[in-house]
Amino acid sequence: MGLAKVLFVWVDLHMRSNSLTYLSASVLPSSSANSVHVMKMANAFSNADFNVRLIGLRAKGARVTDGELRKYYNVSDRFSVHRVSQDGVFGYRARYAMEMLLGRWLSRGDILYTRIPKVAAMATITGHRCVLELHQPPRGTDLSAVRRHLTARTGGMIVVITETLRAWVLETLSADRTAVIVAPDGADPVDPSVAPALPASDKPRVGYLGQLYPGKGMELIERLIPRLPDVEFIVVGGMPKDVEFWRSRVAGLSNVRFIGHVPHSETSSWLKTFDLALMPNQNKITVSVDSTDISRWTSPLKAFEYMSARCPIVASDQENIREILTDGETAILCAPDDVESWVEAIRKLLRSDDFRNGIASSAETQFFRNFTWAARAEHLAAYLDP
Repeated sequence: MGLAKVLFVWVDLHMRSNSLTYLSASVLPSSSANSVHVMKMANAFSNADFNVRLIGLRAKGARVTDGELRKYYNVSDRFSVHRVSQDGVFGYRARYAMEMLLGRWLSRGDILYTRIPKVAAMATITGHRCVLELHQPPRGTDLSAVRRHLTARTGGMIVVITETLRAWVLETLSADRTAVIVAPDGADPVDPSVAPALPASDKPRVGYLGQLYPGKGMELIERLIPRLPDVEFIVVGGMPKDVEFWRSRVAGLSNVRFIGHVPHSETSSWLKTFDLALMPNQNKITVSVDSTDISRWTSPLKAFEYMSARCPIVASDQENIREILTDGETAILCAPDDVESWVEAIRKLLRSDDFRNGIASSAETQFFRNFTWAARAEHLAAYLDP
């Protein structure tokens, strides 16, 4: 970076009126959806005229530079990033907490933004104005931390990703309605010049993008593959062990291709490869870190990524999904475990170019109106501005 650009970035950051420090527990980079979320929101907040500093974690032994990190997530250099190393004798969690308490990352006027309930509770000690974002109901000591956050004299604002989760917070924690803001997840618009990852095929391609944890939907896709032999299924994402597990489950079938994890900056080209996309969330979804069921609360990143790429969508008919998608208008919604309805929905979309294009166009319109990362940041900025 040249000296002139360095000076421009420094002046640009320091002239902004609002300073926001985003304290995250995300390992940067990683294949997790939460790492995408925090990098994209730090980028979007910076574009909304906040002076943003993102704090995350660096995996043990990782040597990824900041430049490589930004390229991996396709974000700008308008915000700064600091990663707490997971190396060393002393636990990184203890170092993280101590550095926060000592004020290493925070100035008195900073807005503190976090997805970590215990960090929000610590902010009541440091006296910083804190916004806590929740993606599922907290449990155990995290629940106690959220209660403490809500009583903070600086105002205990909570951001949630679904109306369903907002209702839970209001009922369970007796929070003030004005303190709980709904902001669904989002995505960036897809560059129209992005080329598909694969050359054209005479078979229609039905795609899935995301993790392969229990309940994410591979259980259903496994049953769809033999029912639709004239369709090629493309599965993008997943931890290596999960990819191998599902690959072995469908080893005798030739109409499925597992791509594995790709950097987030490359997902657009795979989305451009799909003729339609699946979001087959089941009635119970458990993530890799614990056994928490997130099915009722999730606002899936893939929904917005599909919409941004103008992919026609077949999705599970669930209350939180209906907050995003409308059956017959922006997607076809099917019961999560009704294989026949999924087969018929896929065939219906593939039979009619007009219907498929209409669904995709309506979803894209809704995406640009409500679900870009930029729109999310602007929505929250109205509550964050002093």
